Amino acid sequence: MLEKKFSEGDTFFHKLDPRIKIIVAVLFSIVVAIMDKYITLAITLIFSLGLMIFVRLNIKEVFSLF
Repeated sequence: MLEKKFSEGDTFFHKLDPRIKIIVAVLFSIVVAIMDKYITLAITLIFSLGLMIFVRLNIKEVFSLF
């Protein structure tokens, strides 16, 4: 379960309507699932990490959830 500290913030993405966030997450998941080239998967990984930095999440805390 996600901790409250990941849901609080003052960035553009934190202020989005939750329904929009869910739609974008589902669409992004579908796009990643149908990719078959490693380079495009690497690009989506870099994009995801960049997005985590943009919304000011602590990457160590995110990966400590695993």
